Amino acid sequence: MEYALWAMAIFGFVAFCSIGTLTSRIRKLEQQMASLEGSPAHEEKLSLMKVMRDYVGKKVELEFKGEQMDMDLTNAKFRKGSCIIEDADKDWVRVHVTYDKTDKVKLIRLQEISGVKGMGE
Repeated sequence: MEYALWAMAIFGFVAFCSIGTLTSRIRKLEQQMASLEGSPAHEEKLSLMKVMRDYVGKKVELEFKGEQMDMDLTNAKFRKGSCIIEDADKDWVRVHVTYDKTDKVKLIRLQEISGVKGMGE
């Protein structure tokens, strides 16, 4: 009985490790697809880049893909609408984040962002 528990624990650990490596492989493939011109992922990236450039200098609320949320942008002290896009290019977005008493400038990969919503200034 004791050996069965150890075998299950080892199997669970191996399964956990393999899921982690699969997740990183999927992320790398998504990045490669986004760099291929003509692919749907590339078109999505270009359209998001154009939207980000339209919002430069404006207060926005960013939406992130899955678990890739930036902890500074989801912090409880973070006030909604105090995120201002300073600059955007094909790979990165520079964001100015205002907390209750502090300011930060963050660089966020465009691939981590799933959407942006203007806060109307």
